[in-house]
Amino acid sequence: MEALSVLTKPLSVHDLERQLVVRGVAEVTGYATFRGERVYIEGVRPSGLVTINGPMSLQHVAGLRTDHQIGSVSGDVSFESLERFWLIRTSHFDGIDERSPAPGLTTVIAGTTFGVTDTCGTVSDTGVRQLQLVWLGDTEPDGPEWVLDGYGCWTRLVPRGGVDVVTYVEWAAIWRDITVNVAGIQDGLAHIFVTGGGVPEFDAPEIEHGDSVRSSWSAVVPVDDLNLRSWISVDRPVGAGVVAGEVGLVKGRTTILARPIAAAAGTVLAVKNRGQTVTPDFVMHPLHDAHVAPVEWRAQVSESDIADLRRISSTTRWNGETAVVNGANDTNDVIYVAGESAACSEFDGLNSSAEPIAPAALPTRALAVAGQYKYTEIQF
Repeated sequence: MEALSVLTKPLSVHDLERQLVVRGVAEVTGYATFRGERVYIEGVRPSGLVTINGPMSLQHVAGLRTDHQIGSVSGDVSFESLERFWLIRTSHFDGIDERSPAPGLTTVIAGTTFGVTDTCGTVSDTGVRQLQLVWLGDTEPDGPEWVLDGYGCWTRLVPRGGVDVVTYVEWAAIWRDITVNVAGIQDGLAHIFVTGGGVPEFDAPEIEHGDSVRSSWSAVVPVDDLNLRSWISVDRPVGAGVVAGEVGLVKGRTTILARPIAAAAGTVLAVKNRGQTVTPDFVMHPLHDAHVAPVEWRAQVSESDIADLRRISSTTRWNGETAVVNGANDTNDVIYVAGESAACSEFDGLNSSAEPIAPAALPTRALAVAGQYKYTEIQF
């Protein structure tokens, strides 16, 4: 799928409208700035006005309704009154066939589609923010910059500034009378998961799960065992990526790393949020014991599997002063500094650095690692 510049610079209100596409529908939500305040875009009215929801500071704007109970205002405004767009296009399609894109995370550069290992990325020794691509072609790629990873795929790091939009595709299917999501397909096997409802009572040795059996789980099963139903595609701007914390290469692929509080010596967790490319060694975990809970992917790895481990730190200019960046939410284009958060466009630059560290220097953290770093939070 081609990069969609209309996600940050829509040409007209038509770029925000719900659209019927072949065997599906596409909807746009996201954020924009209205009269100096950041607002959430909920959709477009038949009249062509854009429905927004924003902070109480807009309560005196004519035509907007105030909800004191939840502390926000909402209403319809003209497209021309909005600026600084950050949009997400979510498309739902009925049916899966040979023309449907495979599950996973991709981007398009100069007309070629590449896989993306993880939008967290990394930072080079010279402070260049980078993203790791995966070659999807049938033949070996040209150039010494391509490196064969531990999964048999060719990968390379590129400057993050050269990537505009990433696309995440996820399939839905039926497996043993259970509706499941499909995160990846490789060598005739499907990496399936559910985000709630608990582990099924029937015998299924393929299923892996965390400490709780009441919520999410995942499994790797033959594709032929699935009744494929539909798929979803989420297009979004690439965002800032990892701005604070520890990242490294596990079997040659970038990922966030941390040491769990209770783990055997030498054990490290590789962690990803939903919406990233995951390999079969990742298992879906709930963040707390409930039938419906936030989830993240985790893979237990040994220290010997880790390479190029580094601690990322970033600063920015905020209110005329240098501020330490604590995290970033790519989906919402938000940067976090001490006690405050705002859209990336409101900060004056983002300067990152990388310090090489040994695995022994990994901090011990609670298990909700991906949520803590806030590098991406796709909502489905």
